[in-house]
Amino acid sequence: MENSVSQDPAVAQAAEAPSPAKTVVEGAVFTSGEEAVDGKEYRRCTFDGVALVYAGGEQPAFVNCKFGEVTLQFTGSAADTLMFLNGMASGGFRQAVSKIADNIRGIKPPARPLPPPPKPKPPKPAPKKKPAPRTVARPVYRSTAPRRRV
Repeated sequence: MENSVSQDPAVAQAAEAPSPAKTVVEGAVFTSGEEAVDGKEYRRCTFDGVALVYAGGEQPAFVNCKFGEVTLQFTGSAADTLMFLNGMASGGFRQAVSKIADNIRGIKPPARPLPPPPKPKPPKPAPKKKPAPRTVARPVYRSTAPRRRV
């Protein structure tokens, strides 16, 4: 299994000038053991059967390098960061840690799903027809008083 890390020409040209603090390693072949990578810039190097050890210092740079069977080891503050993320994931923040891991992998988060469209309101029932008024025979009231005779 061979991977190579290369950059586009503009980035590679910018990478040709190392930062003053970085140690430049050029054209080396690493085939066994461990290689501490903090603060180093590797150019056109080959790594196969080696463990790359990162302690959390200045990030290393790999320009036009080839990688075979390589393992990554983390010590110091880099290991502390990984332990922190592991603790957060098991402490209820699994989704947040997964987003960080996806970001490292270059996986874009899915677009937020649109909310479902509102459910259509059921049609209003037709108003109930009022029944026609009933005609009620009005009672005839008769007086119970005796009638006068005239």
